[in-house]
Amino acid sequence: MSLNSSITSLGAVKYNAQRDVREHYARKKGKRSGKNQNQNLCDYDRSGYNAAHASIMPRELCLRYKQEGVGHKRMYTDTDVNVFSSANALTINGGDRTAGRLALRKKLCFGGIAVTAAECDDTSAPGGNKEMVVLFGGTFTIRNTGEKTIRSGDWVMWDLPDPFTKRTWKSDQVPHDKWLFATKPFNAANSFDFGDQTAVEELQLAAEKVAERRSDPVSFKQAVQDLDEAFYEGRRRVFGRALSSATKGKEFDIVLGRYMA
Repeated sequence: MSLNSSITSLGAVKYNAQRDVREHYARKKGKRSGKNQNQNLCDYDRSGYNAAHASIMPRELCLRYKQEGVGHKRMYTDTDVNVFSSANALTINGGDRTAGRLALRKKLCFGGIAVTAAECDDTSAPGGNKEMVVLFGGTFTIRNTGEKTIRSGDWVMWDLPDPFTKRTWKSDQVPHDKWLFATKPFNAANSFDFGDQTAVEELQLAAEKVAERRSDPVSFKQAVQDLDEAFYEGRRRVFGRALSSATKGKEFDIVLGRYMA
């Protein structure tokens, strides 16, 4: 479907944004520094990190950090959003990859769908075009970048790509070695899908605490909050509802907005 069709131009909620330049240089530094792999793991750098991975193209799913890191505070205006659209060279702290990816995912949030491009060019200062526009609400056409089929009516959520699953679909617009963030249909099972049981076990532990602490009103209340937070971790990543169906690599129409779930 064309970007100029009626379905992709109704009710748009757009924000001024920019490609996250600080994140780009941090990934370059992490890749080149040769740091101890037990402290700074990276599952998404098999082909190296370059400007093509940092570039953001129209229709790509963008993420951003919930909060700035220590010493990395930026002077935002009300409409500035710093985003990135790939996981290449995204660093995971700690010695356990699964726990590290889960912890990393909790630090990220939806950054909109790219409407305009922000191409990176390391040969020029300040690294190419930074300014762009992202869409947070309205209808649009995006690509199913996950492995699971999305059907019309599904709630759609974002996720980190599976580093152990090679991308099988091809596109002239997307480098094959670019780790795009994944789209997937939302349900209870997908909320904790990393090919492991770590997140499921966290939810089970939280549920057990609710049962154990029901005799103590104070600790019971905290246990219920912990359980709610464990379930919300999946629900908070919902960013819209599909208006059409798509297998992996194909495009589909979506109504954007977390208010729908």
